[in-house]
This record gives sequence, C-alpha cells and structure tokens, in this order.
Amino acid sequence: MRKGHLMHANAATPKSSVRDRFLADHRRIEGIVERLIAAFEADDREDIAAIWTELDTGVLTHFEKEEKYLFPVLQQTSPRDVRALLQEHRHLRNRLMELAAGIDLHIVRLQVARDFIEELGAHTRNEDRLLYSMFATVSEITQPEKAEPQAP
Repeated sequence: MRKGHLMHANAATPKSSVRDRFLADHRRIEGIVERLIAAFEADDREDIAAIWTELDTGVLTHFEKEEKYLFPVLQQTSPRDVRALLQEHRHLRNRLMELAAGIDLHIVRLQVARDFIEELGAHTRNEDRLLYSMFATVSEITQPEKAEPQAP
C-alpha cells in the first residue's frame, strides 16, 4: 500500500479509530498538566521538575507520531494546514525548551506555566479541527516502514 493509505474501520472491527487513540493521548497529557499545576500551586520544585520532564517527553513523542503518521495523509489534501500545524509544533518545541531551562533554574512561576498550557490547549483544539476529524473512522494508517503502526 502507498504511504498515507487510510484503512477505515467497519462494524466488525472493535479497534479504536486513529482519532480516538490520539485524543486519548491528549487526555493523558492533560492529566500530566493537571499534576504539573498542582505541583506549582504547592511550590514543590522537585515534583515540578519531574512532572515537567514527563510532560516534555509526552508532548514531543505525540508530535513525532502526528508528524510521522497523520501529517503525510493530511498533506495530500491540505498542505497549508500541515504547514500551519508544523509551525505550531516548532513554536511549542521552542517553548518547551525555554521553559525547561527556566524550571531547572527555578524561575518559572505558575502563571507562566498556565500561559504555556493555554498555548498547548489552543494547539490541541486546532488539531482537532484541522487534523483529527479526518481520522474519525480510520483504524490504521499504513506506512512503508510499518504495516500497522500503533498510534498512541
């Protein structure tokens, strides 16, 4: 099958859609964010650092999977949307690096973290509107490297 080929789910397939798996990963990341906010509110610097590392890893892994599996499919019909989403990913990666340095130095405060989380939430809503809706009935995306990649 060619790169980016979609395989639609049918009634006999209990497998969740690609969209559902990515949205589940969003919910997992939201749980990390909630723990991060609680750590900031408690001013627990050790927890902040540990949870930030978990958030950073989770977001970057999520972005990599979107870029590898979803963006090539969207590129076929909406290259402008892919460019916009890639720009958002670049921006958020830069913000993650900046904030990680600030967290290491203990200079990031709750409001700064909340501002970043709002940026991340806006990106999530944008992805749902531009990207995930096209994968609501798709159970897998075939790639040359892997016959059946597992999205989050």
